Amino acid sequence: MNELSPRLEAEIRYRLGIVARECPDLIGEKALVCFREGLALIRDDHLSELSWKISFALGEEYTRRGNSEKAREHYRHTRLVLDYFISKFSSDDLRAQYVRSGSRAPVITALESCLPSAEGSP
Repeated sequence: MNELSPRLEAEIRYRLGIVARECPDLIGEKALVCFREGLALIRDDHLSELSWKISFALGEEYTRRGNSEKAREHYRHTRLVLDYFISKFSSDDLRAQYVRSGSRAPVITALESCLPSAEGSP
């Protein structure tokens, strides 16, 4: 039987974490565990859309649990990855489309409210 790639397994762990957060009785594992396992699986991938999504989810989980230092650490990582991707667009229109698509705009807004502008920016 073929094993799943680390990236696919990380995506599954991320989705399970979301379900565990929204419906804790449905999944035996805690959302925090799922998100941490997902991030560990792609640790060697460096930067990906999935890495900022999982990192932001971890920041939210740590915020819910009252661990503001760990939350800030994951929010900073999320901002750095998103800023890196955004910086790669040479066109303002393409950059704006990237920021507006998917869940990026609400995440960027949330990051702006929880991190001072100097924090997490390159």
